[in-house]
Amino acid sequence: MIPFLISALKIICLLGFLILIHEAGHLLVAKLCKVKVNEFAIGFGPTIFKKKGKETIYELRLIPLGGFCSMEGEEQRSETKGSFSQASIPKRLLIVGAGATVNILFGLIVYFILMSSTGNYVTNVVDKTIDGYAAQEIGLQKNDKIIEINGHKINNRYDINAIIEKNSDKEVQLKIERQGEIKEYTAKPTAVSSKYTGIYLDDKCKIVAVDKGSPAEKQGIQANDKLLEINNEKINGDTQKAIRKNSRKRARSNFANSRKKWKRSKNRNLSRYTIHILYRSYFTTSRRYLDKSFNIWRN
Repeated sequence: MIPFLISALKIICLLGFLILIHEAGHLLVAKLCKVKVNEFAIGFGPTIFKKKGKETIYELRLIPLGGFCSMEGEEQRSETKGSFSQASIPKRLLIVGAGATVNILFGLIVYFILMSSTGNYVTNVVDKTIDGYAAQEIGLQKNDKIIEINGHKINNRYDINAIIEKNSDKEVQLKIERQGEIKEYTAKPTAVSSKYTGIYLDDKCKIVAVDKGSPAEKQGIQANDKLLEINNEKINGDTQKAIRKNSRKRARSNFANSRKKWKRSKNRNLSRYTIHILYRSYFTTSRRYLDKSFNIWRN
């Protein structure tokens, strides 16, 4: 119940912030266009904060899932100077479109921040190489620009993903630009095996899906089973604990089956396999080969 409330609170706060910047966009442009704003409010329900400005009343209400920017002459035509209805059509269009524009700009800012913090996806320039992997062994260096692989032009990391996926067990021909000089290399992506159980959990350690043909399915584990213990250590519904404690260990897991009205427990031997529990399938084949095998960008 508590995780649900925390998640709900996060969603409410996020929506409240998006509403705030949306309505603030209307307010700012209206002020710039000298249109009178009578009231600016975020949320609905009882007012918990109120302040009177020079011409605008600012309010914060209890439930931050709505808001409005009330302008003079917005709903009914007004002849008052500075009313919305007296503003020129271009100004009215700017005011009306300001909220959506702010949201779009915010989305773009978040996108570029995430892209810049999770690695070099949008260029073809090497950030770094990893010890013991193919990129370092052939001599690739920081700030090298990958121009071509197997004759295909490279513009960004996604182009590399597609080619490496098709040639994961084959040598590839790379054309590199380094300080204005063109160099050519031959490399074979380093093979890195990835072992997993094939189990997908929700945030309460309930199994929501099992990959077909996976070790878990071969042991008889099914969707709607619940993970109770790993190596005789109780999980207590903490999925993150299961991942942290057992991501690199062989494990014997105990599952409670809740498919029937009565519950029964099972001991499932998952030895020879590394516990690698995922909420969702985050790792595509191309990313696995690029990040785990080739390793020329930051993790």
